[in-house]
Amino acid sequence: MCNGTADIGQQVQTGTIKAYAVVATERHPILSNVPTTIEAGLPEFQALPWWALFAPKGVPQPTLDALPDALDKALDDEQVRKRFSDHQSGERHNRVRPTRDIP
Repeated sequence: MCNGTADIGQQVQTGTIKAYAVVATERHPILSNVPTTIEAGLPEFQALPWWALFAPKGVPQPTLDALPDALDKALDDEQVRKRFSDHQSGERHNRVRPTRDIP
């Protein structure tokens, strides 16, 4: 099973489930005793999470154009970063990239 640290971190810490590896180039601070996939002998294995922000059809283009910068600003906020960290989601995020219409 592949799952995010926020979803299973506490269960791994308490021993309810066993984690064999984390998919990252370095160990996760919450699960520092769990090896990376590279350390576990699976250097080519990748399972990267992603999130999306959706807007309903008809949202004005200027509003859509403003969303990536607004979301980046929110994700750079210290309180937001702390909340992600508190929920074991890490503090990393990539620049928001607009996508095309999804049918």
